[in-house]
Amino acid sequence: MVFSYNFCYNVIALLLKIEWPKDSRRKVKLKRALFGYKLKHGPVMRVVKGRFDVVRVKRGLIKVSDIELDSLLQFLDNLGISYKLMNEVYLISGPLALIKNGVNAVDKSYFRYLADEEAVLRSRGKYAGLEDAIASTFDRALKGKDSWLGYLVMALLIRDLEWHYLIMRIREFGVLDEFSQFISLVSSVLGGELRGNILYDLYNISIRYGDIVSIFRSLHWEIPVPLKGVKEFRGLTPKSIVSLASKQLFYG
Repeated sequence: MVFSYNFCYNVIALLLKIEWPKDSRRKVKLKRALFGYKLKHGPVMRVVKGRFDVVRVKRGLIKVSDIELDSLLQFLDNLGISYKLMNEVYLISGPLALIKNGVNAVDKSYFRYLADEEAVLRSRGKYAGLEDAIASTFDRALKGKDSWLGYLVMALLIRDLEWHYLIMRIREFGVLDEFSQFISLVSSVLGGELRGNILYDLYNISIRYGDIVSIFRSLHWEIPVPLKGVKEFRGLTPKSIVSLASKQLFYG
């Protein structure tokens, strides 16, 4: 495998999963060694490079060259930090992966992302499993693919989710605040929490809105996410959410 991010050509890059320490002393020492730090001298901000030349993939997962691997592992051993060398595996995510998991739509759009061992174990062959597909697609949707959010609404009606695992993945992508807004809006609509004139409008969109609410509640009776009062999210509205839910549940 030839890798060229921050490494020279013909240098092998390896994936290393690190169990991040909880105590502040080792945490600071590890962070500075891997990613460097900023040092301020009066008005001047100096950037100090890390001891090791690594690429951060996501939280707890880095790429390191084979040249630096031995010294890095020795450093981790001396700090008493657990780690695991991993194979590099890319899974397919995006609309195509969501459709393979049960979203009722036709779309061949996809992207590949670097998956860890747990994601591979949960995958559907070369496609990300549902929770991993939701988390990775949501992250990509925030980067200029707002239309993909509709598929995520539909994905919430496939089956009950392993919420704690999903939230762990959302945190790794660093999009928990945005996901909280998204899921707050969707759950308030599909969970039947809206009142007043908007409720009348939703029944006009789907005469089976009551069935949608019952199905959603049966799947997600408890959502461990800090919910926020959101009326719209990147073009998603209560009306569009109900329309998407109806397509997922009632139209083959």
